[in-house]
Amino acid sequence: MRTLVVLGCGKQKRVEVVEHDLVLGHCTCGRRPVSECDLHRPEAERSYRVIRMNRSFPLVELYTGRLYRLRLDYARRLGGPHLIVSAFYGARRPDYEGVPYDRSLADIPRADPVRRWYDAVVRSTVLAHTEPRDRVVALASRPYVEGWADEVRRAGRLIETPLAGMGMGQQLRWLRSRLAEPLPTPSPTQPRTLRLLELLAELHGRARVY
Repeated sequence: MRTLVVLGCGKQKRVEVVEHDLVLGHCTCGRRPVSECDLHRPEAERSYRVIRMNRSFPLVELYTGRLYRLRLDYARRLGGPHLIVSAFYGARRPDYEGVPYDRSLADIPRADPVRRWYDAVVRSTVLAHTEPRDRVVALASRPYVEGWADEVRRAGRLIETPLAGMGMGQQLRWLRSRLAEPLPTPSPTQPRTLRLLELLAELHGRARVY
């Protein structure tokens, strides 16, 4: 049984802040360009910070909120592949390049075409990345899960929603407590069992050769 983690996006997103010189038109004291006006030249040469929204980032780095970062840490702890779901990109691998956007499923009615598109995309992507009896762990808020989970469950996948019904504060505490737990140590007999399986495989191979 494999595990696929479906990771919800976050409201806070990474943007690039760049410096540039403000370019003004003609000054108010005459028709000369501001760059030629001794009175307003300092204003034209002032440096301003602006936010550039068109720079792309891998989705795993695009979201910056506390809750998202803890969900991501927990997803990595569970191991295996994970998908990031959002109202703008649907379901994508963490290395998919995306730009900041302003769209949330919490503001979109269930009957809206965007919502139906999202549910269909996530459902088909999850099914494509899993097989019957595989485990799907959804670390996302209710709007990002409720439209596809039942159909995926009927297709034989085991759906887990450990954060269901929790507010933000409860989710933060739950995730911190799980991340603070020590990692499970392998059983002392596990290496011996693996070595035994390797020996059996070697013997089987030799028998086939002879």
